[in-house]
Amino acid sequence: MYIEMAGGGILGQLPLSGACMMPVRPPRPCRASGCRNLVYGNELYCELHRASARLPDERPSAARRGYDYNWKKLRMMVLREKPLCEDPFDLHGDQPVIATEVDHIVPLSRGGENTLENLQALCKSCHSRKTRKEGVGGGKSLEITKKRPYGQSKNHAREMEVKG
Repeated sequence: MYIEMAGGGILGQLPLSGACMMPVRPPRPCRASGCRNLVYGNELYCELHRASARLPDERPSAARRGYDYNWKKLRMMVLREKPLCEDPFDLHGDQPVIATEVDHIVPLSRGGENTLENLQALCKSCHSRKTRKEGVGGGKSLEITKKRPYGQSKNHAREMEVKG
C-alpha cells in the first residue's frame, strides 16, 4: 500500500509501512562489568543485572546539605584569599602547593558552620586525607596540633632566628 505524495509519480510514493515509524535506538551492551548481553531502549542493565544495579544515591542534594550558591561564593573568596594549601599534615615541606578545595575544619555534619574561621584552603591530597580520617566508622578525627599563620612555612621560626 502506498501514499500518493503531492506531484504524484513513482518518486512521490512511499510505502505506508515505515513512512510513519520513528527511528529505533540501537541496542547497547549491558553496563555491568564483563556482561555482553544487549539492552534496548532506555534500559542500562540486562535482566540479569537490573536487580543488582547500584541504586541512586540516597543522600540529600548538595544544596540541601548546605553547598548552595552562597557556599560557592564563600568558597571562591577563601581560595582567592588563601591560594596555597594550608598543609595541616606537614606533607609539602617548604614546597608551596596550590589549594583547589575548601574544607570545613569542623564538618557541617558535626555542627561546624560556614564561617571563615571554620574554613581552610587545601589541595586535593590533603583534603582527601582529612576526609578519610574523619570518615564514619574509620580512623580517628583529625587534630591539628598547631595552626601556622597563613603564608608562613614550617621553618618560619628557624628562618627568623637565622636572619636575627
